[in-house]
Amino acid sequence: MKVLLVFSLFLVSVGGGESRTVRGYPGGGVLIRCRYEQSYTSNPKYFCVAPWPCMTKPVRTEVKNEWRSTGRFSLLDNTSSAEFWVMIRDLTVQDSGTYNCAVDKTFIDFYTPVDLTVREDLSYEKSISVIGHVGGGVNISCKYPQSLRNHPKFLCRRVNTTDCNYTTSVKESRRWSNEGNLNLHDDGNRTFTVSIKNLTEGDSGEYLCGAESDWTSDDGYRVYITQVNLSVTAENVK
Repeated sequence: MKVLLVFSLFLVSVGGGESRTVRGYPGGGVLIRCRYEQSYTSNPKYFCVAPWPCMTKPVRTEVKNEWRSTGRFSLLDNTSSAEFWVMIRDLTVQDSGTYNCAVDKTFIDFYTPVDLTVREDLSYEKSISVIGHVGGGVNISCKYPQSLRNHPKFLCRRVNTTDCNYTTSVKESRRWSNEGNLNLHDDGNRTFTVSIKNLTEGDSGEYLCGAESDWTSDDGYRVYITQVNLSVTAENVK
């Protein structure tokens, strides 16, 4: 009876969320949202390789509201929204498997399983280079796998190894989405185009083409597909 009681407690304490599926592509990355109860905001958070007892922890942090990185893995604990984000970069097929979003608790931790699938897809490019001139414009074409056809697309600028910010996305096929000097268009046939106008040398940098999968839901995540290296130079004076 005592053994049965301990086993029952283990089943109730471990877990806390249904398993969710995340899909990524080699060379790209994923940003995973991990929700937790508001009462756990002060607890350390980590992302680990299943199954329990989850001995391999690629990234762990006790710091709040700042990115912490270990190798290709980064974690940000956003206490205001009671969630933490996990970024995995430079994905490989070997990264496929089950992971856990975890909250470090006394005695037994709180886990939510994440099934990550990384599949090779030759329909897109892992990296492209684009050259533009000051005052001019560029058109960037990003191909995407068929599985992302119905997902909102975006182009974000990588600020460092973790942050990749964007101000707009295109949510419907065959419509332009405009924001400042950016215009986005998804043709609905595995290609979306980003037009950037009035270029400055400050626009030079690394960008990522990506897509959202139910980002505002508990199962939401972002997938980064193609790295875009943009170089903006002054026009040659004749």
